[in-house]
Amino acid sequence: MLCFFVNNIAIAVTYPNQEKTVTMLLGNTISLDPYTDSGVKSGFISCGYSATFNDSEMTVFTTDGIKITSYTNAGWEERTTKIYNLTPHKSGTFVFKANVLYQSTTTNGGSTARTFVTYTIHVYEVTSISIPNSLVLSPGENYTFSPIIVQPEAQANLTWHSSNTAVATVDANGHLYANSAGVTTITCTAYNGVSAQCTVTVNSVLASSISLNYNTYELPKDEMVQLTATVLPENATNKGVRWESSNAGVATVDAAGNVVGVSAGTCTITATTTDGSNLSASCLVTVPAPSSDKLAVNDVVVSKGVQPRLNVRVVNKSDIAVLQFQLTLPEGFGVATPVLTERGQNLFVNMSDVTGKTNCKMFNVMSLNGQPLASGDGVLMQLPLTLDGSVAPGNYSALFDGVSFVPTNGSMAAGEKVIANITIDENQNATLGDMDGDGHVTVSDVTRVIDIYLEGNGE
Repeated sequence: MLCFFVNNIAIAVTYPNQEKTVTMLLGNTISLDPYTDSGVKSGFISCGYSATFNDSEMTVFTTDGIKITSYTNAGWEERTTKIYNLTPHKSGTFVFKANVLYQSTTTNGGSTARTFVTYTIHVYEVTSISIPNSLVLSPGENYTFSPIIVQPEAQANLTWHSSNTAVATVDANGHLYANSAGVTTITCTAYNGVSAQCTVTVNSVLASSISLNYNTYELPKDEMVQLTATVLPENATNKGVRWESSNAGVATVDAAGNVVGVSAGTCTITATTTDGSNLSASCLVTVPAPSSDKLAVNDVVVSKGVQPRLNVRVVNKSDIAVLQFQLTLPEGFGVATPVLTERGQNLFVNMSDVTGKTNCKMFNVMSLNGQPLASGDGVLMQLPLTLDGSVAPGNYSALFDGVSFVPTNGSMAAGEKVIANITIDENQNATLGDMDGDGHVTVSDVTRVIDIYLEGNGE
């Protein structure tokens, strides 16, 4: 009982002793607050305790970090700290008794009183853990374990482990995440080594469809196109495909889907899934026959210091409306503005750089008057070459590729690649009468001389 004096009248306030039952898990720590549990509403507080256990059974700390080492029959130890942290070292039932000292002070004096809070502490130990023996999931799925623990009534501190995190991972709260196909073992372990295991199987997700970026493709000889396979669903476990050509003599395909035209004809390029679903998709590849029209360029032999000229002609042309080709020159060489001959006087020539290729020019040759390119196999134009100081006497080559012909009434047809050899000879003298720079005097050179003379340009 505690007496308070109000206007010199004593008022008795009684706080009864309290009894509390606490359930906890072995290995955990519990905090006890005797002041709050006593029901004291006001007054100066100090706490003492006694206990029926010893240090080998339980350790007691106060909130200021002081370890309590005096126990049963050790008397009361007054402390202003009112929170006690208890850590049990064995299972069983223990008693922790705390006394709460409180007092009231008035102008007419004061009084003190003491009440007790007795804690009966039941400490349980985990004896078994139950989780599912097995689970079957798909990649991307998740699952949360809800272990059944015997004992305690309180939740155990558990650790979780996956034997193969590539297949599935598990976090500290028992949340399971399926990553990829395979099998892993999930182990749940209590503080005292009691554990349970679950075999988790993550099944493969088979492909449900496959498609290609092209269903049909016209591929000129010696050119390449890459076919790309799209395998669905997005979470398919294995998106690998196997490539196959129905006729490698027409077109070949490698493991990356790169298709190369070999010879004229048609074949089917097929991609097949490798995950066991055996789905496939195909592309019909056509390699067109080379055009009967051919690009022809002469070889050139010139003296050092003489400008070489490559003479461009079309052989067996009929009604060609547009001629296209790319010219790749060796290092140190360049090409000047094309010079049109008498046969090519009605032509328009556009020359531009080719993106991504070194020292390469794209040529587009077309008729100005809407008529086909002139018939016959005469020279249409000359490509004057420039040489910088780094070019030494020797043998060089110029590559004409990407050759294509567009007839006035048909679709584009591919022609063969052409290589023109260029010889720079330090001691070679220019051949008299060699008008086209091929190192020889031919009928075409004589014809050119006559044309120039008749046009009044001869000297």
